[in-house]
Amino acid sequence: MLKLKKETIFTLLSAFVLILIYNIFTPMYADDFSYSYSFADGSKITSVLDIFPSMYAHYYSMNGRLITHFLSQLFLLLGKNVFNIINTFAFLVLGIIIYTHVYGSMEDIKNKQLAVIYIFLFLFIPDFGQSILWLDGCSNYLYGTIIALAFLIPFRIRMDEKSDKNRKKLIKTLIVTILMFTFGLMAGDSLENLGVCVVFMSLSYIAYRFVKYKNVQIWAVSGFIGSLIGCVFMLISPGTHKRSDDISFSVTKVFSRALSNVLQLKEDIGIFLTVICLLFIFYIALNLNRKKSFVTAIKESKLIIIYIVMFMVSFFSLSAAPWFPLRVESTLICILIIIALSLYEKCHLFDEHFSVSLLKVAFPFLIAILLFTYTSNFFCKNGVLSIYSQAKEREKLILEAKNSGQEYVYLSKISSGNQYTCYRGDGEITEKFNEWPNTSIARYYGLDTVYLKED
Repeated sequence: MLKLKKETIFTLLSAFVLILIYNIFTPMYADDFSYSYSFADGSKITSVLDIFPSMYAHYYSMNGRLITHFLSQLFLLLGKNVFNIINTFAFLVLGIIIYTHVYGSMEDIKNKQLAVIYIFLFLFIPDFGQSILWLDGCSNYLYGTIIALAFLIPFRIRMDEKSDKNRKKLIKTLIVTILMFTFGLMAGDSLENLGVCVVFMSLSYIAYRFVKYKNVQIWAVSGFIGSLIGCVFMLISPGTHKRSDDISFSVTKVFSRALSNVLQLKEDIGIFLTVICLLFIFYIALNLNRKKSFVTAIKESKLIIIYIVMFMVSFFSLSAAPWFPLRVESTLICILIIIALSLYEKCHLFDEHFSVSLLKVAFPFLIAILLFTYTSNFFCKNGVLSIYSQAKEREKLILEAKNSGQEYVYLSKISSGNQYTCYRGDGEITEKFNEWPNTSIARYYGLDTVYLKED
């Protein structure tokens, strides 16, 4: 059962306020305008029922991520203000899920460790604005990650449970089995790399249970089957294949993409990866120094190795895709945070006194870095506040043109290199006025054409 101390509640409230502010000052962008309309008939989404035929058409024209894109259209239907609240809670939930993977329980949450998770998420996700704040982006990458990691929690917690205690309770077993199958469908259909990941991890869990304990829980099997169906359903989407007909899947191409992805990951989060590698090497060295055999050290590192494998599967499965968007690295960062904290906490990297002392010294520095990063990226040139103001000024120009009877409007391009804004990438208006996203913005505001203004 979840138990929260006063200081933990303060941490959660602080994180809620800080992320809510960023959510409020994140405007609509790119796909937000497109997903406000049905993919079935192009009409405006006005009810939840409208989303179902839209997702059916989406599966055949775009891709198979129906769960996350359903959420995207639902959030757009509910409105940005409601989304801001829900999305802020979602960020808090992600932190608690990561904590549960590290400690195997939500009981008696350690405040500083939870705060460190939120700080790491904020500092190390390389495209925070598009992955965590932008409505359509976070519907895929934030919520997809939440669904996948939440699905894997029972596998983490009950890994070494010697038998299925609930097997004799037929009704409870049936309910849990159905729930895990349904949850598996959602997790398998979350994101391409995470879908493959949850299938592999749940299958590995079943194999581990069978080899070590000669038994497998029914809920684990149903969860695996659900995740497999969901993942296959997503990957065979006609929309996905239609949009990637020109992509080569030769072995050479896959290896080339894998190398390219490794180099990109090194550039984006190389420091974080280096720290984790050093921690792991130091841990193995300490075990060997204590005259433990290498095999013993590996066995004691079981959980860490599991998450390293999880990271590798999630990362290298992207080699089959034609692109490696920066947003997808948010899913990898979450797994890396689990690995880093597991090294720190679960594997007794330091003795308890040193560990506590180190955390007490490091924590104020982390808070200072967080606050500096937060404020500087909020107020800096082309930061969160600046981009929000530019988007509002653009909307003002659009409404003025519409109210004056014009069927077109000229707009300046909004762009930022700041990782905490969503206006970065290829979703901004271009000189091609008769193509997306110009056409989507024009349709959203009831105009005929949106032109790029030459500055």
